[in-house]
Amino acid sequence: MLVDDDADDQFLFGEALREAAPGVRLESAGDADGMQQVLARYLPDLIFLDVRLPGASGFDCLARLAAHPIYRTIPVVMYSSSPDELDVVRAYAGGAHLFFRKPALFDLLVAGIRKVLFLDWMQPHRIRKRHRIGGRLLVFNTGWGS
Repeated sequence: MLVDDDADDQFLFGEALREAAPGVRLESAGDADGMQQVLARYLPDLIFLDVRLPGASGFDCLARLAAHPIYRTIPVVMYSSSPDELDVVRAYAGGAHLFFRKPALFDLLVAGIRKVLFLDWMQPHRIRKRHRIGGRLLVFNTGWGS
């Protein structure tokens, strides 16, 4: 599932996902209410959640997911173009399993999505733990960076 209010970003993500993993089904929502509507009818394996959403922010959505007995089991990747390191800290503090910075180039988006999808999501706590190196929180994009 992708939760992102920008229609262009939703389109690009969908195209990149089709290229990276053609058999993967994508459900999209533009805000917190849309996310709840999708979750009421479909339980995704992974949620990409934009930090900046209208109304309830991505952090608010993350908190709602974490508070729900079923939804808290779904791994969440915070997905943002934000350069603010405090967003990274807030995301991990709120329970996100990964922070993925949106790349500027389509090919890098395809490569990044492919890498994210091929992480071991059967053990999301290990993915989260792997991104704490020396007390620093890392950002995932097309490679490992901080």
